[in-house]
Formats: sequence, structure tokens, C-alpha cells
Amino acid sequence: MNRSALWRYLSSLALLLTLGCAAPHPQPSAPPPTATPQHQPPCLQAALRAVDAETQRYQGWFDQTTDPQQREAYQQALAYLKDLRQRLQALPAETPPWQIAWAPVPGGAQSWFHPSTPLPPPTPITLDDAWLEGPLPSQIHFPTQTRSGPFYLATGTLGRLTLQAGKHYRLTLQPLLPETYPFPSFYVCITAAEPLQEGR
Repeated sequence: MNRSALWRYLSSLALLLTLGCAAPHPQPSAPPPTATPQHQPPCLQAALRAVDAETQRYQGWFDQTTDPQQREAYQQALAYLKDLRQRLQALPAETPPWQIAWAPVPGGAQSWFHPSTPLPPPTPITLDDAWLEGPLPSQIHFPTQTRSGPFYLATGTLGRLTLQAGKHYRLTLQPLLPETYPFPSFYVCITAAEPLQEGR
């Protein structure tokens, strides 16, 4: 190789090296941002719906009566339910909502509960054969139910659990809040549902 050719070769090599050093190095792609899940206590939304249902009931009674004593009792109940809703919304994720909601609503003149009738603990209930009357919120029916209860009103389910109205399931219920009613009745969250075979 003569001098001229060698010079052209070295010049080209120097140019390539210069361009290579000047070229920006590819940066490692940043991982996509991950949404931080908002952890909530299990069945919290069902408990809030239960409180809203009781609030609507007491507000209706309050609006329909002119009796001063009844109005005072209903005002007490409405104030309690408003405070309960705020406490539920502020619950830490590790606190089940039934730990603070499981108590009769004060001022509940129509309630079956009275001091001589102990309130059962809010332990899970299993119904071996049960079905929903309609879409949530819905009454739950089961073969051994009597006219005097107990009655269960489902206001929500755990997670993404979905159920069909009229379809028979083996249900696990978590009691949330006693319903103001002349007979034992409870708002519940459905925590498990196992479909039953046809003809059972």
C-alpha cells in the first residue's frame, strides 16, 4: 500500500472512530411505572353500602314522622351512621370493617335487637344451598329459612366474585352490620360461592 492509500485509510478510520465515540450510547429503558394498588379492608365497599342502606331507611322514617320523640331517635341514628361511614372510610387495610360496624344502630325502634337478646358474633356463616333474589344488593334465600328469619342481605362480594341471580350456590357469608328490622336480619358480604350441580 502506497503512502497516499495509507493516508486515506487512516483518515477514514479516524473519522469512523470519531463518529463512534460521539454517538450517544443507548440508555437502558426505564421500567414502566407500576400503579400502586390501593389496599382496602376486605368487604369494605359492601359495608359502606350497608351503612348507606340503613341511612336511607332512617332518613325516610325521619321524613315521614312528626312525633318529636321518634324524630329525636332517628336523628341519633342518622348521626351514628354518618360517623360510622367516616370511620369505615378511614380504616387501615388490616382492619376488617365488621370490627367497628357490628353493633345495632342506636335509635332503632323497629329493631328486633334489645338488651335481653344478645347479638351473635360476626363469624362467617355457611349456607349449603342458597341463591340470590336478584342483582346486588340482594336478599339471599335458602331452604331452611323461616318467616321470622334469619334474613341476609348481600351488599357485596369479596374480590371479583360474581354470582347469577336464582342460581344455587354453597355460600360463605361475612356478617357486616345488623339490619334494623323486626326479625333477625343482617347485611353480609359474600366471601365464597361454590356453584351446585343441577338437580341437587
